[in-house]
Amino acid sequence: MFLIERFVGFGTYMAILLVACLFLIKTTASCKSVLRVYLVCLCVMAYCYKPYVTADLYRIYETMDFFSSMSFSVFWSEFALESTSPVARLIYWAIGKTGNNALLPVFSAFVCYSIIFWIINKTKEKYAVSKFNVACVLFFVMTTSIYISVIGGIRMMLSLCLILFSYFRVTVEKKFGLIDVLFCVSALFIHAMGYAVIGICALVFAVKAIRGIERKSLYLGIIGVVGIVFFVKFRDVVNRLYRKFLEYVLGDRHSDSWEYIMGVLIVAVLMLLFFEFRRLRNEEDVRTLEPHHSAAVLSVVVAMCFCFEFSFFYRFGGQLAVLLSIPTMMVTLEKRKGKSGTVIRGVDFRSVLILFSLIIAVLSCTRGSLSSLKFFEL
Repeated sequence: MFLIERFVGFGTYMAILLVACLFLIKTTASCKSVLRVYLVCLCVMAYCYKPYVTADLYRIYETMDFFSSMSFSVFWSEFALESTSPVARLIYWAIGKTGNNALLPVFSAFVCYSIIFWIINKTKEKYAVSKFNVACVLFFVMTTSIYISVIGGIRMMLSLCLILFSYFRVTVEKKFGLIDVLFCVSALFIHAMGYAVIGICALVFAVKAIRGIERKSLYLGIIGVVGIVFFVKFRDVVNRLYRKFLEYVLGDRHSDSWEYIMGVLIVAVLMLLFFEFRRLRNEEDVRTLEPHHSAAVLSVVVAMCFCFEFSFFYRFGGQLAVLLSIPTMMVTLEKRKGKSGTVIRGVDFRSVLILFSLIIAVLSCTRGSLSSLKFFEL
């Protein structure tokens, strides 16, 4: 279904991504300039995106039409004030009032990728990361299904990115201001995922404040909980994945088996990153990235604990952990370039990252979320 439309969609997406990476590697254009132009391209694609009737964005459009038919006073008193996500509903109402619902994914893409590219630029400047390594990280991040979550799911990625902005400012730049408070509060009232992310960040700060035997005891406790949960649920996980695979091969029902495989590959890349970063964590200029590393590790731990639930597994392992790992991945690539990998001997981490990114790109475009990207319907 929609074979030509989907081919044009993910073909355009990948072509623009490759051009952006080539401009970073082969030209003298600054990283900021390339990412600004790329941001415009992402927003244009978001505007042209045509969601299918079963997509989250299609249902959001229906909600926007309903909200925008009301006056602000009626909308606020009856649908926003007592909601758990009033900021998200306010955004829906405001953009719905323009009569152009396609501006919503544009807004989401602009906010999320402005923050993601801001983190990339700040990390590049602070740690003198080469443009080649920036291109490697950009390619990896953009080949996951994060883009579809940004323009299709809207709320969760908006919430995550607002918190990531403040977390980077507090941990790396050592800044904290009113904007950070506003962003974090807004994130909580956009999507409930914000509570989990802030909880992970708070746990990182709490662990950092603990010293000696108490910290080791906490680590052992976390490992114990993960081990027990995984052992108890392991058989269920295997059986469920096997059933999903059979449903995909033998039936015509929708299956998220390929997304599971992508999630496993992404987590595998992140696990390799964690081992490589451990070689650098004692260097004085890298210590400021320790909170990002710890938060990413905790996100993967949560993903493994809930690997039997696809939404939890992919949100924490395939999306949150990826975004948290951007600074550490950039610095690790720069400082460990040309050096044999810690886990895979004889191969440097950058080669492994590029290989896995290509595999993830193929899966994402052919069977994953990026295969749903289409700009027209014949």
